[in-house]
Amino acid sequence: MNHSLLLHRHADSTGWATTAATAIARALQGPQRQRLLLSGGSTPAPVYRQLAQAALDWSQLELGLVDERWLAAGDANRNDRLVEQHLLALQPQARLQALAQPGSSPASSVQAANAHWRQQPLPTVAVLGMGNDGHTASLFPGARDLAQALDSTAPYASIDAGDCPAAQPFAQRLSLTPAGLGHCRQRFLLLRGNDKLDTLTTALKSGNPRHYPILYALGSSTGPLQVFWCP
Repeated sequence: MNHSLLLHRHADSTGWATTAATAIARALQGPQRQRLLLSGGSTPAPVYRQLAQAALDWSQLELGLVDERWLAAGDANRNDRLVEQHLLALQPQARLQALAQPGSSPASSVQAANAHWRQQPLPTVAVLGMGNDGHTASLFPGARDLAQALDSTAPYASIDAGDCPAAQPFAQRLSLTPAGLGHCRQRFLLLRGNDKLDTLTTALKSGNPRHYPILYALGSSTGPLQVFWCP
């Protein structure tokens, strides 16, 4: 594996969720104000439930999102709904900054998210996922405006992934850019299934981040990408 990646293998989902949550909580400990960016999808739900039990100063911890689907507020398929159901419901002191703003447009929501970013400390931790196509956040290979997002110096961008089967039926997205990922001091990638591990291995062998955007999440001088995997 790449020197900027550390793979933690687990035999079952229970040990996987517990160990990942413990590692995330440990990274968030400290007297300074912390920021935690979270992903949606079904994979991280058990990790979030475990994380909610951690002895953190939740009132001083700001939660944000790695990406969001452009859907109406309260839609069950939004990423912030998953975080609310599996973490905030168990830890009501935590606060979540939504990405998709009610009554706004994707462009305006991205502008607001980038303005909020500049007013806050840099993220301590980003919890990521990955699709079988090698995307992370909403950086889908083949998206029509992917190149613009990849080259952006802003932390968030709007993504039109209407041509990407893996994004369907949620084509319009808001997403961290590689620039945004680069500012996250520690990155944790949650994977389940042999197919995901195979995709990650293929991506690493390719060395092509524009075809496998997960490579933009690889660790930097602040530490390796921590990958937690179970079958």
